[in-house]
Amino acid sequence: MRGVLEGYAQAIRQGKEFDCTPLLILSEWVIQEHGGEPDQEIRGGDHDPGWGWTRKTIASFLDQCFHRDTSLLPFHFRDRVWNILAVLCEDPDPSVEYEDDSKLDAANRSLNVTRGKAFHALVGYMLWVRHNLAKDPNYHSKETGWIHEMPEAQEVMERHLSLSVDPSPAIRSVYGHWFPQLMWLDSEWAHGIAKSIFGGPSTQDDLQNIAWNTYIVFCQPYCDVFHVLEDIYVMAVANLHRGQEEEENHYKPERRLAEHLIALYTWGYCDTDRRMQIVNTFFENAWPSLLANAISCAGQLVERAHETTVQGMVVRLSTLWEQRLTIARTAPDISEYFEELCEFGWWFSSGRFEERWALDQLIEVFKITGKIKPDLDVLRRLVSVSEEHLPKALECLEALESGDKQGWAILGWEKEVSAILKRCLESTLEGLPEKTRQFVHFLGAKGFRSYRRLLADGDYGR
Repeated sequence: MRGVLEGYAQAIRQGKEFDCTPLLILSEWVIQEHGGEPDQEIRGGDHDPGWGWTRKTIASFLDQCFHRDTSLLPFHFRDRVWNILAVLCEDPDPSVEYEDDSKLDAANRSLNVTRGKAFHALVGYMLWVRHNLAKDPNYHSKETGWIHEMPEAQEVMERHLSLSVDPSPAIRSVYGHWFPQLMWLDSEWAHGIAKSIFGGPSTQDDLQNIAWNTYIVFCQPYCDVFHVLEDIYVMAVANLHRGQEEEENHYKPERRLAEHLIALYTWGYCDTDRRMQIVNTFFENAWPSLLANAISCAGQLVERAHETTVQGMVVRLSTLWEQRLTIARTAPDISEYFEELCEFGWWFSSGRFEERWALDQLIEVFKITGKIKPDLDVLRRLVSVSEEHLPKALECLEALESGDKQGWAILGWEKEVSAILKRCLESTLEGLPEKTRQFVHFLGAKGFRSYRRLLADGDYGR
């Protein structure tokens, strides 16, 4: 029976359509006959320990129906669907003992236990109800939001926020995972329960911290959510401190916090003194790899930006960069900023910034660090702009070479460097060919003799 339901859940993921009525009847029978039964411990064999795994599969099947295709379940099944889901939301799995022994984090546990899958499906149910009501021509929406149209779901969501009702970290993580969708569903209601979910403004218990970490890792930043959770962002940046850096992990909450804040700043959503202070505190407290992540993320954001919004983003980021560069120059140990400054390459290679300004910043980064990221993209962009800015392009190469402490940075970009040097040698700008010849000889003296062929290929040697 479980295999049948799993097969149909897989079919939904593959985009297939079918009549769900028999599966709904089957699910109803399981819930009526075996809802809430605890599993038995089985040692060995390939039998299910009880009906718990089947109930979890039912929750997963409903979750797929709601999230993958809102039309797969006919809306007139609403009451029947809810009767199944309501039981699953009270399932004994996960137990306190299971969660204490589990090596999975709370967010992943929520996807591997019955009640966790049911709560993911519960959010899907709420969105499914909203979707179907919104497309009904006879339905007249009210300004108070949508939660009043699903009081059955509201009651379960609010009741399980009580520690005495549901102390499960896995369940609390679901609230964080889907908080932007809850805001979209009914912003006033979501705002009202936000403190219970996340804590604040200055304290969080363990469950609230789990909800926050799940939100920051799995959710994209949104302006309206940022404004509701402003106190929690304040607390998160205040809890950062240099020296707490851990093993690099894309899904670390701190890394995702950096990406949230730089995106919100870049998009212009830090539009009050307090919100701007959140960004400033982040840059004051964060460690080098975290700052580098923020700078690289900003470059990628501006590269992907729509033409209608990019100008404002460029202005804000230019201001931020000049502040960061000033701070780095005046720091007691500028090497602490190398990792951050090197990520300017993402900004330069985006092609979004005024070319002279971008070249000046690139020269400064080369002088300070002797390296850049992503190096090949930067050199290709430098070749592209060099025709209009030959003296600056040569200055970039000179700065790269002078700042390179290891002495081999220029070695891997022979094609791009040669293209720029050739243009400089062929230039009619006064003094530029001679300056280029001197630089080629300088490179040759350092062991990069392949560039001397440029002098032999044309009448550039004298």
